[in-house]
Amino acid sequence: MTNPLYLLIAAQAFFIVLGKTYLEFNLTWADIIAAVITAGAAELLFSYIECRLTGKPFKLSFPWSAVAAALGLGIFFRAVSPLYFILAALAAIGSKYIIRIKGRHIFN
Repeated sequence: MTNPLYLLIAAQAFFIVLGKTYLEFNLTWADIIAAVITAGAAELLFSYIECRLTGKPFKLSFPWSAVAAALGLGIFFRAVSPLYFILAALAAIGSKYIIRIKGRHIFN
């Protein structure tokens, strides 16, 4: 069975390309790339830190959910600089590790 997250990422990527090419999104490729790289790196870093603090083994895996979060920023967030996309990606991924109820994250 296919992971539904892959379908979400494909749909988001398609919509960003459509938005950039035909719908005149006020968004640069640098904004999208900055968000994706930052979200992916933040997911790996925060996950590593959490594993170290809790004594659990760290398993390196591709951060698909972070890519989905970053592409969501590309669809809905508007800013004038890639720096704002970097900060938004850090906030989105960081909230997953900081804001929790009963040990589970409530934002993604």
